[in-house]
Amino acid sequence: MTTIYQRITEGIAIAGKASSAGAILALWILIFMWNTPANPLKIEMQGILNRTIGAYLNQNWSLFAPNPINNNIVLLIKPLTKAEMDRFLFSDQQFKDGWFDVSSSLWKAMQANRLSAYDRLSRVISGTARSLVSMPSGMQYFDKLAKNGDEDVKQYIESVNEVHRMARQQMIARIGSSILMDMFPLNPEYSHFAVMIRMHKKVPWSKRYEHEAMEPETVFGGLYVFNRSVASPKIFNEFSND
Repeated sequence: MTTIYQRITEGIAIAGKASSAGAILALWILIFMWNTPANPLKIEMQGILNRTIGAYLNQNWSLFAPNPINNNIVLLIKPLTKAEMDRFLFSDQQFKDGWFDVSSSLWKAMQANRLSAYDRLSRVISGTARSLVSMPSGMQYFDKLAKNGDEDVKQYIESVNEVHRMARQQMIARIGSSILMDMFPLNPEYSHFAVMIRMHKKVPWSKRYEHEAMEPETVFGGLYVFNRSVASPKIFNEFSND
């Protein structure tokens, strides 16, 4: 009986060591593939890479070679009634009036008090808006291959961009609905809202006196349903009409 018990114990120990070694090896392979330049094998493994390393161990070289942002993002929201929503895209005037800047006030509050929750709030809004109009992280290498005429890479980029865009649109819909719950909690007429993203490019410090002011670039961010089931942050009390 003792011999059988010892064999079982040894078998379990060997199986445990083999499983641990296999898990470590698999993790090492995934990390290695995540950090390699764009290649056919990495394209094939991109799905599992995004679900593992990309989700839990995302890493890049920003710590050693930071790439600062070169523009400021402003998120604009316009509440709409059902009638306004139906004719929104057919009227140029709709893009000019009635917009609310919902990000600048948070940035100013964060700059006035760095050790506050405004930092997280402002980054969530501006970060989501920025990602809505930019390429997903890590796709720059694939974009270079696509520009060289690789059709497989082009299709892959399109599929990744579509998934990325849908996820960001869902986040924007939640953010916009939450903000509108603060602004118009008792107005049942508003059923939708429009989003616009304004990008102000920064002038290099060395050219601050010789460079003319640049017009901001504006990107339409879409139409969304006003979801009144989301929680209200109860901080958006004062807005300036843009």
